[in-house]
Amino acid sequence: MNSGMDKVLTKKNIILLVIAFVLMFFFLVVFSTDNTTNTKKNTKKEEAEIKLVTNPSRFYTVSSCINKYLLYLKDKDSNKLFTLLSPSYINKQEITVQNILEKVPLLPDSGDYNFNPRKMYEQQQSETIVKYYVFGYIEKNEFMVTTPNIQAAYYTVTLDNAHLTFSITPEKGKIFQ
Repeated sequence: MNSGMDKVLTKKNIILLVIAFVLMFFFLVVFSTDNTTNTKKNTKKEEAEIKLVTNPSRFYTVSSCINKYLLYLKDKDSNKLFTLLSPSYINKQEITVQNILEKVPLLPDSGDYNFNPRKMYEQQQSETIVKYYVFGYIEKNEFMVTTPNIQAAYYTVTLDNAHLTFSITPEKGKIFQ
């Protein structure tokens, strides 16, 4: 009789062990999935975070993009300007190659201009795309003299590091307020 009872206890123990393993497996899956979800949320928050740029190399790269824009603006090269503007800005302002010089802010007069960045923020849009919010001054370069701080200027520059491209959006300064 004792051996029959041992078989019943053994079967009960096996059933209990199986149930315990199933429950442990279930909890591991639930907590593992929850932790992965939280990690993804934290990563997206970090990507959306706007940070002050202190890297001089980034300052130079982004200001070079803006200087290229100013050069095309000075030359009134509609085709090249159109390729530099961000698609969202083009759509929002209803810009075409034919009306671009009427729709974008122009420089005060002829001459050579240089953009001098003063403050720059970055926001990671994706793994390869970074958006820069830039404040600085457009300075006029005259023979042997640089006229400082001609006009304050605000731009958003989007760099696509995967395709080595950029686009520019002229801003009104609301991003710094």
